[in-house]
Amino acid sequence: MSMKEHRVSRKKTGILIFCITMVLLLAALILCAVPATYNYRMQQFLSRTGNLRNADISADAQADYLERIQLASEGKTDFVASWAVTGALAEVPNTMTLPFDLAYYAEPVAGKSACVIPRGTTVYLTVPEDYAVNGKLPDEASLSGGLWGYGFLSWPTEQRGWRLVRPFVTEEDRTLQKFYYVKLEDLSRLQQARYDSLKMTLEEALAQGSGLPYSTLTDEIAKQQGLTPSLRRDVELRTLDVGLLSNGIFRSPDLLKPAPPLWLVIALAAVWVLANVGLMILFIRKKTHQ
Repeated sequence: MSMKEHRVSRKKTGILIFCITMVLLLAALILCAVPATYNYRMQQFLSRTGNLRNADISADAQADYLERIQLASEGKTDFVASWAVTGALAEVPNTMTLPFDLAYYAEPVAGKSACVIPRGTTVYLTVPEDYAVNGKLPDEASLSGGLWGYGFLSWPTEQRGWRLVRPFVTEEDRTLQKFYYVKLEDLSRLQQARYDSLKMTLEEALAQGSGLPYSTLTDEIAKQQGLTPSLRRDVELRTLDVGLLSNGIFRSPDLLKPAPPLWLVIALAAVWVLANVGLMILFIRKKTHQ
């Protein structure tokens, strides 16, 4: 290889190492910045709304809550609670058609599901506290009504990403089932599908005489609370997590995003350092041969 070809090859190697370095640096920044930004905004929201006033949760309070979660999952006890409908912010249809199979599990581990509501099934989004007694379903759902531990309004567990909840009541079978575990990511996907199905422009809403569209209203609420619309929806899905934290009962692992694994950060940092060392060696050699 001629001297000229050698210099060209060395230059290409230097450019490649530089590109790899920049990609690794960008990846590290994204891995750290995304959860950090999300957690900062969530902490700010919790602080502004007074939900951190009882944030020092005792070990006994957490143990008692987790014991109740375990007993409820075994059908030995129940969470009897509801959130009252007080000045509903927006009324929307109380039914939706599932866009995918929604699986529930007997234990908080991925594996064979214990209960599956098939795609295309019509489900009821909220049920009243006394539904198990009178079996009456509301025609409309709201941002401030429903039985706790049902549908979207799930109880957090000690395992991140796993919730305890009663499955949605279906149009075919209106039986209120026992508690099962469900993946938070599945509830989040379903929640997004619900919002997408309710999207309506302001002009369309006014033309129909229905006032502000649901999606516009919730986005406005998010702005007032200093949240992005997506974070506001995360808060809505974690209503019980916020309530448990506010009352000094349980700190849900689902409230904040996890930091990237330490080994991954160290590996990226090590490769980044090695790449920079390689660049320095190339630079020194170039200077030496000049």
